[in-house]
Amino acid sequence: MRLSETVTPTTEVIDELKKRFITVNMRMDEAIKSLDDNRIPKEEREKHLLTFQVEVVQVLETYLEVIKDWKVEITEEELKGGYFKEVRI
Repeated sequence: MRLSETVTPTTEVIDELKKRFITVNMRMDEAIKSLDDNRIPKEEREKHLLTFQVEVVQVLETYLEVIKDWKVEITEEELKGGYFKEVRI
């Protein structure tokens, strides 16, 4: 059973999903900056790769899966800015 099938997509639930998505998306932006920062030793950056994969990438993938299943439209601009809108069908 998919996560999107276990929760009813009410307005409140979608709003909470959006807030959490935005928070993790901002965290991803910061993590990428750190991972790309050559002033930080490579060994130090590599120590954080697993954390980045588990706590950021996988969480974002889960949120995006639910968003897709619930047919919530996300434009590229909204994704970059951390905002998106619900499409009523």
